[in-house]
Amino acid sequence: MRTLSSQVLDHAGKSVVLRGWLHKKRAMGALMFVVLRDRGGLIQIVVKDEAEQEKLRGMQVGTVLEVTGKVKAEPRATGGAEIHEPSLAVLVPVEAEPPIEIDKPIDHTPDNLDTLFEHRVVNLRNLDEQRIFRVREALIGSIRNFLSQNEFVEIQTPKLIAGATEGGAEVFKLKYFDQEATLAQSPQFYKQIMVGAFERVFEIGPAFRAEPSLTTRHLAETTMLDIEMGFIDGHEDVLKMTEQLVYSVLTSVYKDSKDDLEKLKAPELKLKKEFPRYTVAQVHEMFTKGTGQDTTKEKDLIPAEERWICDYSVKEHGCEAVFVSEFPVEAMKFYHMVNPDNPKTV
Repeated sequence: MRTLSSQVLDHAGKSVVLRGWLHKKRAMGALMFVVLRDRGGLIQIVVKDEAEQEKLRGMQVGTVLEVTGKVKAEPRATGGAEIHEPSLAVLVPVEAEPPIEIDKPIDHTPDNLDTLFEHRVVNLRNLDEQRIFRVREALIGSIRNFLSQNEFVEIQTPKLIAGATEGGAEVFKLKYFDQEATLAQSPQFYKQIMVGAFERVFEIGPAFRAEPSLTTRHLAETTMLDIEMGFIDGHEDVLKMTEQLVYSVLTSVYKDSKDDLEKLKAPELKLKKEFPRYTVAQVHEMFTKGTGQDTTKEKDLIPAEERWICDYSVKEHGCEAVFVSEFPVEAMKFYHMVNPDNPKTV
């Protein structure tokens, strides 16, 4: 029966069978140290026998191995144990030298992006790259749990649609049999339809916008969380639900994914259950006064203002999440509602 690397310590003193990928190997005198990777993590294997060492001659990272050996507790080793007296079997050999060293930090600088994209299947074997996916999985799972507990129904909406969902963004157009279609910018129309059936709905899915993905504010393809809820008394209900969602999800992820986030050098979470609130006009005024850059004529917040108000909120309130409301009516979309208390804003 196969044992995972994360279970090895439970079998100290016994023989186990491991299967996984060669993650690293190094020779030190008469010894060879092999690191095996499986879905449970990493485990070190100490190879003394020359015949066993010879089996790995020419084998590169990614080689699929089966290892039978005795578990020895070793506090200094990853997972608190290592494998001794191993018998090795090469299940799938990899003899080509890898283009990326997966046991070292991955270089994400622009000059290296072509290499990373070309060999994505290889760099995904780096543990830090995998941590990003694990944290993302925890985030999505936490979102689903919160919304399910608050009686939202998850939906999946079409991504090939007849026309643009909203203005202000370019769409990808394509031929759909004998008609023209577009890739969905958002599930806006569909989720509004579904509110009439279920009252509360949400979707976590892809959205497409024909924008060059060369800035931090533009993505040709992204994953969006869309929520719609009926029978509300006003926008305050939406703010409260959003506030509770963000607080619940982030505190949960920072707790459950603590080790992964620390290894990824994620910043400390600074969040409170109630978020500070400002109007667009207030942010313009505060930013202009604080920086000397006049933004009072801007319809929307500029990127520098968004960063500034969050930094300000952390210093003044200990909370990096901020609500900004009352945008100028000139910036409204057709589905926005004019503010009854201030018709110049939405």
